[in-house]
Amino acid sequence: MNSSQKPDSHFHIGPILILMLMVLYNFLSRGVFSPLLPILEEEFGVSHGRSSSLFLIMSLSMSSSMVFSGFISSRLQHRGVILLYEFLLGFSLMLCAFSSSFLLIQLSVGILGLSAGLYAPSGLASVTNLASRQHWGKAISLHETGPNFGLILAPLLVGFAAPLLGWRWVLVVIGLANWLNGLLYLIWGSGGAFHGEPPNFKNLKLILNNRAFWIMALFLVLSASSAIGVYSILPTYLISEKGMGPKLVNSVVGFSRVSAIAFVLGAGFLTDKFGLKTLLGVILSLTGGFAVLLGLLEGTPLLIAVFFQPMIVAAFFPVFNTSISNITTAKTRNVAFSLIIPFASALGAGATPTIMGFLGEHGHFATAFIGLGGLCIAAILLLPWLHLKREQV
Repeated sequence: MNSSQKPDSHFHIGPILILMLMVLYNFLSRGVFSPLLPILEEEFGVSHGRSSSLFLIMSLSMSSSMVFSGFISSRLQHRGVILLYEFLLGFSLMLCAFSSSFLLIQLSVGILGLSAGLYAPSGLASVTNLASRQHWGKAISLHETGPNFGLILAPLLVGFAAPLLGWRWVLVVIGLANWLNGLLYLIWGSGGAFHGEPPNFKNLKLILNNRAFWIMALFLVLSASSAIGVYSILPTYLISEKGMGPKLVNSVVGFSRVSAIAFVLGAGFLTDKFGLKTLLGVILSLTGGFAVLLGLLEGTPLLIAVFFQPMIVAAFFPVFNTSISNITTAKTRNVAFSLIIPFASALGAGATPTIMGFLGEHGHFATAFIGLGGLCIAAILLLPWLHLKREQV
């Protein structure tokens, strides 16, 4: 069937749900190291600064593989890349589970980042292939519930399973789950049976000359810092700095992601109603405000802020993905994602928790949260210069 014969409207929910599971396990596999950080520090006798280097290693390796993923998808198709990703992700967790030194933990986390980075460009290109343009908001929002489910499960799994099984078996279970999900995709998955575009000069020039691309890149850095960066260091901050119990912290951090799912699903519909730029402004303002509160509050008010903070920032990611989809073509979309996500991951999910970890060692955790919040609020000033092709999905 050629493109002119395809129906005007399509939305393949089953394959989209399988891809949602893919990104769920991606975030679970990476996010589990946040609640494990205090355990690893104690077992291997490492400082906050050295333990938080895991996130920098993970994000830098993830960024590297994401940049070059277009070359792989141009040969293997997006479907082949997704299958390769699931196999390598499970392998890296198994390797980490049986590591005997912190150096081996760092090595396995590097492999985990390399494998995790393969998913986003191919996964997001596959999602937009499974729904027509008028359904992109809903399709991407459904797909983006995966990260929140992953970040819900990570602290809860560590909080309840690690005391019974040990942290090593927690990683083994997640590794096996990745392999099983890859088998599920092999049998029933679809949407990725086409080749990606490598980042050649023509594609790079088209994307990098677009001012909207750079503004969205900055927004993504700040949002990744507020979501993954804050999430990565939050248990250490609350346990070591605020003296809270690990079980309480992991429960609050985990359940805080539950309410975020509703915001992710609602973001697609809010985009249709209010437009991308308006929603971006609201999300950045509230994200910045809650980051400031994390640095200022104590006790129960702090836990309330911890609970509500992810709700707001989670809504950014489906809006971001829709925005990027609107300023690119179907052929260059994977290239745009493979450029912008590594940049944001390296800074927001890698450098941010590492810097916050070092600041925490010197008693300046609160300053880090307040500074991040101020940057998010200041970024709103760039919205008048953000021009998107379409103001709706």
